[in-house]
Amino acid sequence: MSRKHRIREETGNKASSLGVALSWLLILLGCSSPEPPQAPSPETEPAPAPAIILISIDTLRADHLGSYGYSRDTSPRIDALAHDSVRFTSAFAPTPWTLPSHASMLTGMHPYEIGIDNSYRTIPPEIPTVSELLARSGYQTAAFVDSDPKGFVGAERGFGRGFEVYQHSPHQPGLAQRFDMAATVDGALDWLKDRDPLRPFFLFLHTKSVHAVPNDAECLDPRCFPYEKPEPWQFRFISSDQAPASWTSPEDGAGQRYLWSLNAKILEGELDPKAYPEDRLDQLKAFYDAGIYYVDFHLGRLFDDLKQRGLFETSVIVVTSDHGEAFLDHSLFMHQEVYDPLLRVPLIVRLPNPAPRAVRADQVVLADIVPTLLQQANAPIPQHVTGRSLPWTSEANNPRTAGSLREIFSYYLFPRKFSYHSLALRRGDWKLIVHNPESPDRFRQELYNLAQDPAERQPVSGQPLLTEELRQTLRHRLRQAPVAQGAELLQQDFPNLEAIRALGYIE
Repeated sequence: MSRKHRIREETGNKASSLGVALSWLLILLGCSSPEPPQAPSPETEPAPAPAIILISIDTLRADHLGSYGYSRDTSPRIDALAHDSVRFTSAFAPTPWTLPSHASMLTGMHPYEIGIDNSYRTIPPEIPTVSELLARSGYQTAAFVDSDPKGFVGAERGFGRGFEVYQHSPHQPGLAQRFDMAATVDGALDWLKDRDPLRPFFLFLHTKSVHAVPNDAECLDPRCFPYEKPEPWQFRFISSDQAPASWTSPEDGAGQRYLWSLNAKILEGELDPKAYPEDRLDQLKAFYDAGIYYVDFHLGRLFDDLKQRGLFETSVIVVTSDHGEAFLDHSLFMHQEVYDPLLRVPLIVRLPNPAPRAVRADQVVLADIVPTLLQQANAPIPQHVTGRSLPWTSEANNPRTAGSLREIFSYYLFPRKFSYHSLALRRGDWKLIVHNPESPDRFRQELYNLAQDPAERQPVSGQPLLTEELRQTLRHRLRQAPVAQGAELLQQDFPNLEAIRALGYIE
């Protein structure tokens, strides 16, 4: 619904309410009046508000799920959900890192619109989150997140607003890993058992069990794999004797720090990514995939519990991610680029029965989740929300139709000891990437025709007018002042600064 139509509808509702009030006033005064208002017929009453469950699997790239064409059996329970859902094949994150992407996912706005342009920002207090909006409509709200309170999905960043329960990790004492999907699901199951059964609920789960392990984590295996899970999960897709090499060194550290160190060497010209050993790259992917299988298994526990409670068939269930992960697909590891392996995310939406089943190729973004959830809850969509409600019809759209010519702006702006920034603008089949826009000596740009080159391997050089047009659009986006600006959590305000540093996001 357009803003103009929403305003008309709101005006119409106010006029209708005023008319009812005047009618009753005339009756009380003994004056003639039109016929008394009739109670709405059952056919016109809105359906009961459904339960809503939003699941964000941090760092999950779409093409490592079976339902998105992956060859390994990483995700049987997610794939089963996708079979009975609407699965979007062209869903995109606004950034390849956690804070701004989750801000978009939970406010319905692009993170650049609300001023999240560095790692210390918070969600502006005047921008309501979906949890606040659903709470106003009578929803119980609870969240179980793999984040510290001032971490990238922490309550003190603004994410806790509107939640009656907002539980940070670790969700259980004595865990071998601080971020553990098993404990996250346990917390959610306990809450579901004790919730008020007479009220609809909004449950938000966020897990980092696919993410590389924090720099300060103790290794579960003496080889210190960058992606680690407890046995028997770690060697789901590779045997222990196939991975004999050490993944730590005094110079590079362990876990996530090891991968950041490799990226620094690549960006500083000390390491050629094309010369990186193929067998170690395969090991990394196997360990990463084991994390997906681990999360999928515990999601199955959640789905089974919802079915036992009679909630699975009547709930809105959304599974998505904030960004993907790179394995030298282009130049780097982890999530520091704006190529599609980092920006294309899974988006699976199961509606209450009768649930539509479809595979949609429409280009959609994480901000579209908020208006979709509000629409399903029969809650008003505020005018500030710039996301669009997701489409549900069963036929898959051609990604090159007029409806797909949505401009999608993405960015990576992150302070690190090695400076690397990048911007991207997608318009239909075309995508422009600008590297280091603030550095004339390192500036580089690439234009891709994604219909002919979906892997973004061969930049197009013969489109100067289109390239300049897209560059001008990028400049315009960057010059636009945010509609609101969140406060900065300064470094000295972090009582757990070492924990944040251990995640590798600040130096």
